[in-house]
Amino acid sequence: MSKSLEEIWEKLQQESKAKKDAEIAKEMAIFELKEKQRQEYLDRNRLYEALNAQSAAAAAGSGGGSIIFENYISQTDTIWLYPQVDVDTHLATYVLSGNTYQTAPGLSPSYSFTKEGNVYSFQTLLDLVVFYGEIYNVTAISQPLGNAGYSCGVGTRTRARKKDRLILKLDSGIKVVEWSLMTQLSNQNDLPVPGNSPQGTVGWGNIFCDWDLDGIQDPNSSAAVALSIYIDGLVFKRI
Repeated sequence: MSKSLEEIWEKLQQESKAKKDAEIAKEMAIFELKEKQRQEYLDRNRLYEALNAQSAAAAAGSGGGSIIFENYISQTDTIWLYPQVDVDTHLATYVLSGNTYQTAPGLSPSYSFTKEGNVYSFQTLLDLVVFYGEIYNVTAISQPLGNAGYSCGVGTRTRARKKDRLILKLDSGIKVVEWSLMTQLSNQNDLPVPGNSPQGTVGWGNIFCDWDLDGIQDPNSSAAVALSIYIDGLVFKRI
């Protein structure tokens, strides 16, 4: 006897539910794997920064000095942090000769820049913008959830060591970007419009940017947006 329409419909429904359940289970497994990788990454980042802090404290102690901290807060709109491990990950993609970094042969765009300590110098603004955007792309991979990268909503408070700075400038001498190494104090879940940077993230944050190269801090993000959607035009305000 042939199956009734009700039986056929029920079987199709069961098959559809089983397929959806399998898809959900697969997505959950992928999410859990990514979350595990993200947590492992954050643990390595915290260890990396803790070792740096210990080295800085030892250096200050031996020199009879002390570490001076500054407090900052994000304003206006979402702003990002850039962990040093992500910067190091990106630098590893270049060919290093002396203090000059050159993109690997065949890569486009092809450009070079020099690095003296924490000062990076580029021939053109476009080269600097591309480099900045590539740093963001690395952070978007290491923290892919929600607003990808280490995004901080308005009202995020951070604490920074005053002497820890990273400069992006042009060979002409114009400083375009200045970063300060910050520890995120605010839990994003406590903000009205949160970002997705995990609590306790340590990363470089904008405290100065001059994308229009007029020698002063840009008043808003319009210049940065015009250059690239992957660079910040906002800064953390010192409080």
